[in-house]
Amino acid sequence: MTAPLRTIRDAWASYRTAVLRGDAPPVQIVETRRAFYAGAQALLGIILANLTPGDEPAAADFELMDKLHSELLAFGGSVKEGRA
Repeated sequence: MTAPLRTIRDAWASYRTAVLRGDAPPVQIVETRRAFYAGAQALLGIILANLTPGDEPAAADFELMDKLHSELLAFGGSVKEGRA
């Protein structure tokens, strides 16, 4: 069983293993890691800027998560099809 991803570092390590070739040049690893963390920062910024104030999630919060999830799934599909 795979350990849960609890940090961005965990997610990066998983991504690097799954996507980058073992003999990837150092510059590719550095630039890919920077882009990975920039994406994580952008996603967190979107979420934090749009969450409904208060202690309990609101319908708009779930809609935001669904919208982001759909966008990421669509992009993943485009990658698999060679369009992105």
